[in-house]
Amino acid sequence: MRFFSCHHQVRHIFKAQECLRYLLLCIFLGNLVTPFQATAQQNFSVKLIAAVQPPNSPYLADYTYAQSLNLNIILSGRTFYQGILKIRLESMDGRGIVIQTRATYNPIVDLGPSQTFTGIELAPYFSQENLDFIGFDRQQYLRTKRIPDGIYRITFSFYDRFRPDVLVSNVDILSQKILRIFGIQPPILNLPLHMSTTNSANESAQPVNINWTRPANTPFTPEYEMIINELRPECQRTYNGINTGNAAASRVSQAELFNCLGPEIYRTTTTSLTYNYGMQAEPLLGLGKWFSIRIRARDPQGRTLFINNGISQIRVFRYGKPCDPPPRVRVKAMNPYQVQLAWDALSTHTSYTVHFKKAGENQEWYSQRAISNRAQINDLEPGTYYFFRVSADCNAFSSEQGATTDLRMPSPAPSQVQCGKDLIVDLSNSNPIQNLQVGNKIMAGDFEFTLTEVRPLGGGWFAGKAYTNMKL
Repeated sequence: MRFFSCHHQVRHIFKAQECLRYLLLCIFLGNLVTPFQATAQQNFSVKLIAAVQPPNSPYLADYTYAQSLNLNIILSGRTFYQGILKIRLESMDGRGIVIQTRATYNPIVDLGPSQTFTGIELAPYFSQENLDFIGFDRQQYLRTKRIPDGIYRITFSFYDRFRPDVLVSNVDILSQKILRIFGIQPPILNLPLHMSTTNSANESAQPVNINWTRPANTPFTPEYEMIINELRPECQRTYNGINTGNAAASRVSQAELFNCLGPEIYRTTTTSLTYNYGMQAEPLLGLGKWFSIRIRARDPQGRTLFINNGISQIRVFRYGKPCDPPPRVRVKAMNPYQVQLAWDALSTHTSYTVHFKKAGENQEWYSQRAISNRAQINDLEPGTYYFFRVSADCNAFSSEQGATTDLRMPSPAPSQVQCGKDLIVDLSNSNPIQNLQVGNKIMAGDFEFTLTEVRPLGGGWFAGKAYTNMKL
C-alpha cells in the first residue's frame, strides 16, 4: 500500500528523490527482519554442545580419553530419538584436509532427553577404520599416527535414522569447535654442558647439577622422566679426547650417541626442572666415565602431545677425570731386607699406596702409603719372592691397583762373625751423617742394624731404636 502511495506521490507531486529514499528504507528494514525470521524458524530436534579440552593433540587417539572430549546431547520436545552421529575435522588454512566419519559407519545412537558422551564413548569415531581421509594420505597417517599441525574445525552432526541425509542438529558455535593442533617440543637440557666434565677436581660428594627448560606453550605441568645411561666401552675410549669446546663434539650425531647407550644407571620421575644427582641414594658414578642424560616430558593424563614422544636430545658428560694406576713400576732390591720402588706420576695423582705380599695363594697383602712416586719397603725376608702393586689417589678417589711386579730378595752374604776374634772397625770416615730415616741400615761392629725409630739431636747425632738378626 505504501509503495502505491509513494507511486501516487511521484505521479502527482513529482517528488522522485523523496520516494526513492523511502523505498530504500523499506528494503533495508526488510533485510533486517528476514534473518531473524529465518533463525526463529529453525527448530532442531537435537541440540549438540561440544567441549574439547586444550591442548589439542595431533594424535587422534588422544581424543578418546574421558577428560579430552565431552558431547552433550539434548532433545527438544522429545523423550526418545534414534539417529546417526557424524564427526568432521577439516583444516582451516586452505590445505583441504578433511577427516570425517565414513559413510558406511552408521551405528544407531539411542537418545534420551539429555545425555553426555565422553571421549571413551566416542572412541570408535576416531579409529582410522571408521574414517575417510581427504587431502591427507591414509598410509602416512598409519605410519605416524598423527595429523599435520595446524588450525582445524571439528563439527559434530546428528542425522535422522530413517532419513540419513536429513540433518536434525544445530550447526553453530555449540556443535563446532576450533582446534589449534600443534605438537609440543620436548624439553631442552641446559646442564651439564654437552661433552663436558663435571667434578673435574675429583672431589668427594660432588653432585651433578642437571636442569632443563620446560617445553614452550605447555598449558599444564608435565611430568619429567630422567634417564641416565653409562656409555658403551668403545665409546668411552672414543670420547676421552673430546671436551665441550672441541670441534669434534659438534660432529657427534644423536644417532651415534643413541648407539653408544650402554647399561641404564638410574631412572626417576619428577615435576621439577632441576635434579642434583648424588644428593640422595643414587648409584655412584664411575670416575672418569662417560654418561648420557635424557629427559622425557609426559602429560599426566597420558595424552601423546609431545614430538619425539617427549624425549629430549641426548646429553653426554664425563664424571671426574680418570684416575689411572701409576705406569712403569720399577722395583729394585737395596739389600736382602729392603726394596725401593719408583713409578711414573700422572697429573691427576695426589698420593699413592704400595701393596706387597709374599708369593703364595694364602699370603696376606700389606700396604704402605707414599706421598711421592718413590717408596722404600723394609724388613723383607731374604731369599723370598714378593709381589708388588701400586695404586694412586686422585683427591677423594682411588685408582685400581696396577700390574703386579715380582722380585726375589737376595740372600745375605755369609756371616764373618767369629767368636773371640778381635773386632776391627774402620773409623777412617770422620764426617757425621746428616740424615737418617726409619728403615736405614747401620753397622754396629760386625752386625747390621735396621732403624725403627730416629730422633735427630743435631750435629750429626741421633737417638732411636734398631734391631738386628742374629743366628744362635
